[in-house]
Amino acid sequence: MSMSVIHNVLTDEFVDLVTTEVLVDYYGTMASILEDNARDLGDGHSIVDVERVSDVMNALTLVLEDFMSNDQFQEWLEERS
Repeated sequence: MSMSVIHNVLTDEFVDLVTTEVLVDYYGTMASILEDNARDLGDGHSIVDVERVSDVMNALTLVLEDFMSNDQFQEWLEERS
């Protein structure tokens, strides 16, 4: 497939949209892991596990802010709280 065809299909907007959706899904997965680890702290999970997951979620939030419009980001923040 020629590069021009690939470029026509994979526009910057499309790539940003797909990347945003993947990051939002990943954030949701990490939130679920954080919830499970926090609930299971007494069952062998360490506070380090919780802190690492929390750090990843904070980093994902910053990346998502860059990929989303301001309105989208604000809506996403409201949905997750």
